[in-house]
Amino acid sequence: MKNIIFTSLLCMIFVCVFDPADQFFKLKVPLFALCWLALIVYYITTGRQVHLPYNITNYILMFILIPVVSIAIYLTADGHNPYDGFLYLKSYIFITLIIVLYLSDVDLMHPLCMVLTLLSLVIIGIFIVTTNNPLLITPIFNVGARYGSFGLGERQYGGLVFKTIFFKTSPMIAIAIAYYSYKTLVAQRFARLLPIVLLIINIFAMFLAGTRNNIIFAALIPFSILAWYTRYKKLILSLLCVSVLLICTIYFEVIVDMLDPKEVSNQIKLAYLADYKTVFSNPWNILFGQGIGSYNYWTVLQEETAVTELTFLEIFRNYGLLLGSAIFCLILYPIIYLKNARFKPHHYIVIGYVCYLIMSASNPFLFSSSGMLILAIIMAHFAKLTIVEAVQQ
Repeated sequence: MKNIIFTSLLCMIFVCVFDPADQFFKLKVPLFALCWLALIVYYITTGRQVHLPYNITNYILMFILIPVVSIAIYLTADGHNPYDGFLYLKSYIFITLIIVLYLSDVDLMHPLCMVLTLLSLVIIGIFIVTTNNPLLITPIFNVGARYGSFGLGERQYGGLVFKTIFFKTSPMIAIAIAYYSYKTLVAQRFARLLPIVLLIINIFAMFLAGTRNNIIFAALIPFSILAWYTRYKKLILSLLCVSVLLICTIYFEVIVDMLDPKEVSNQIKLAYLADYKTVFSNPWNILFGQGIGSYNYWTVLQEETAVTELTFLEIFRNYGLLLGSAIFCLILYPIIYLKNARFKPHHYIVIGYVCYLIMSASNPFLFSSSGMLILAIIMAHFAKLTIVEAVQQ
């Protein structure tokens, strides 16, 4: 039965990474149900007792209760259509996979990074195929657009033009880069070759994704892992500063163009701020928010949508200061594990997660079912480490 649980969870990772919109396989909900069913059958047939740490139980309850309260407030105070609150609530429920992972004693960190490496290989493969055969660009683009999983395009900064293959789940590759950066550090001699190759694959794929976030963090994460674990922190940080200055000097026009407020993407994000100012001019919205899944009219888009790219502002637009602060703390919770020196061999996970969070600041992916899966895997990983530590003491 544990094999069924593991296989279901592995399939869940695959589907969440390659079909984030659940338009192709349409298996997110069935796999989620199968994971829970297999866990229940496993515990019934083995007669094992269910025991969850209080902090994990409270964490999950808070993560589900807060959006439920937000929905209740919205329906009471407003209640007009369109409304996507219940659709977003479904994503939040995926946080309960922490229970499945913890009780089944399954650690998905390595399988997750392998699936993310597969995603990187697909990105690189699309780049090679479309470069060698431009006629395939349109049909491949249509596939990505139809199922809402990826897009193809071009970016131009300071006269530098390059292709982009952006999968919606590409920010998750930050976790794989952190994982293989650490494995490269601790591996011995020839055993270091495989993690180095896998690290290069994931870094290259992040560059091909083409967003500023992906490019910056693809280079920054390995340096961060190295600086965290090495004794020569000052040397590494000095090399990083010199590298940044050198890159800024060589690609000055490119970087200026990336930061230009008139650049299309920057222009849209900055235009959102005026509308957020209007939203937060209402004291009710400041305290309680407009409600999770609520629509707002965005001047720059000339339409109403339930979400923007500015994730952290969306938290407070949806939940207000009271509930939004609680959700923000829940998202940041894994960072506390950096304080535990005994967990240092696992700190790379938190470093990767922090970089992923920063990348998600301009990507609405964080609160999707795929984003919840990432958080569930990390929380379950450290929950089991905490129990092992308690037993050893």
